[in-house]
Amino acid sequence: MMSSVHNKSNYNSSIVHGSQVDSTLIEREKRQLEKIKLRQEKEIQQMMDYETKMMEIKQTQEQKLESQMQKEKRRERELQNKRKEAEQKKYEQEQEKKRRADEEEERRRQLAAEEYRREQLRAEQEKERERQRKIEARKRDEEAKAKHEEFVRETEQKLYEQQMLVEQKKLEMEEKDRIRQENMKIQRAIQVQEAEEKRLYHEEKLRQAKEKNDEIIFQKKMVI
Repeated sequence: MMSSVHNKSNYNSSIVHGSQVDSTLIEREKRQLEKIKLRQEKEIQQMMDYETKMMEIKQTQEQKLESQMQKEKRRERELQNKRKEAEQKKYEQEQEKKRRADEEEERRRQLAAEEYRREQLRAEQEKERERQRKIEARKRDEEAKAKHEEFVRETEQKLYEQQMLVEQKKLEMEEKDRIRQENMKIQRAIQVQEAEEKRLYHEEKLRQAKEKNDEIIFQKKMVI
């Protein structure tokens, strides 16, 4: 009789001990799931931080390009102002030169009254020289104007090429960013899928552990 009671007591103790072991396994699985969840949240936050950093880099590069364009425009305005000042100075010098030439011509005409014939020839010669000077001055003006127009065309072409280069770089950066975004989307999808597979795996482990525990309890009850 006492032996039967002793065996029954050992049996009940085994059931309690088995339940405690299964509870420990379940708690351990829960902790592992929680760690996985925390790690996934950390990885998602890191990806978001990386995207923010890339956007900041892109904005900085665009600001640098805009600053460079503004600097080029200011430099072009300064060059144009200097050219205008030089042209104005040259024009004033030519006007002063012409005024002096006209005064000299008048003086010679006054002297021609005494030596008309001799001074008439000199006057004609001086007029011819003046004509040649004007022709040469006009030629120089035309050459300077042509050079200026060529310089303007070259400057405009350079500005256009720089603008095209900036647009091309901008498009390349946008394409790279688009590809990066697509890759990150794919990576996130893979990570989500892997996380789901891990979650299902751990749930299956928990289910199996519970079924095993239920089976042990049921068998022990059947023995009783």
